[in-house]
Amino acid sequence: MTFGYGAITSFTTDTDYRITRVQTGWSGGPGFIIDRVLSWTGDMVDSIADNNNPSTTPPFTYTSQAQLFTYTPTRRLMTAQGYYGTLSWTYDANGNRASETRNGVTSTYAYPAGSNRLSSVTPSGQSGRSFA
Repeated sequence: MTFGYGAITSFTTDTDYRITRVQTGWSGGPGFIIDRVLSWTGDMVDSIADNNNPSTTPPFTYTSQAQLFTYTPTRRLMTAQGYYGTLSWTYDANGNRASETRNGVTSTYAYPAGSNRLSSVTPSGQSGRSFA
């Protein structure tokens, strides 16, 4: 995957299509800025190693508070449940986020016609935020 600012990210997967390595660097640059290796136990990541600086790899543990994520058929995040409560999102026909519900408050996202550029976010019953 190449980004407009020149960064290139590559993903390696195992036979179950789980990501096992993420590498990010600059086009034409030496080495990788990010080089992470993920290890799996069943359906859970059990470690993330930093190949650039192994001594600074943060500890990786799961808490007893499970999280659950659901996705749309087009692989967009639809709901997230965890210690933070339940969050949900809807999307418009262009794939833009149309709304987010958090703690019972639904925020509506607006886009100019023919554009995917976010123009405003308005929480229900509150003043919205506009973006240039």
